[in-house]
Amino acid sequence: MRISNVLFFASLLLQACAFSSGCSDNPTPADGSDKPCGIGPGLYALISGSAEPVTMCVPDDSIVGTVDRGVYVLYSGQTRRYLISASFTKDAVAYDLEFSFVAHDEIPATLIATADQTLAQANSDFIWFYLQITEEGGADYWTTSATGTVTVTFNSPEIVVATFSGIELHLTDDISQPASLVRAIPEGYLNLTSDSQ
Repeated sequence: MRISNVLFFASLLLQACAFSSGCSDNPTPADGSDKPCGIGPGLYALISGSAEPVTMCVPDDSIVGTVDRGVYVLYSGQTRRYLISASFTKDAVAYDLEFSFVAHDEIPATLIATADQTLAQANSDFIWFYLQITEEGGADYWTTSATGTVTVTFNSPEIVVATFSGIELHLTDDISQPASLVRAIPEGYLNLTSDSQ
């Protein structure tokens, strides 16, 4: 009877190991390797519309001002507003993303993307969404209109988490009128720590 009990408990232990990450080589969701960039905290954006889509990956511990990447989050306690700036360079093309929105007490909160910074400041249902593309020795394009949604799933003075959905951006330069580039961000997320003011 004792041997059958030992075998029974050993069987249960093996079954438990099969479902837990501690007995498996599979990564746990918390380590970030299941994310498209293979990073946990940080910013990810898939930018399509060019010959080859660009996967923008900026880890949360990046330092602004490095050669190829950086991210910065500022939270103002006075206005309860976030300002997020991220930069990424690939093949001598720089991609700068900026967002600005008000913290929400009830989450998740789905915000409407706009390139109108004044509208986003006046109405908490909107998020200012801005992309600038700078080609080395070439044109400099910036956002003139933005559509789509950003869902904020967590926000505090220290941390902000959100996902992007169906973002479409129209960009122009000094010469082209109306907007000459269209870029889309069909998916993306951010999980960032902030500096508070």
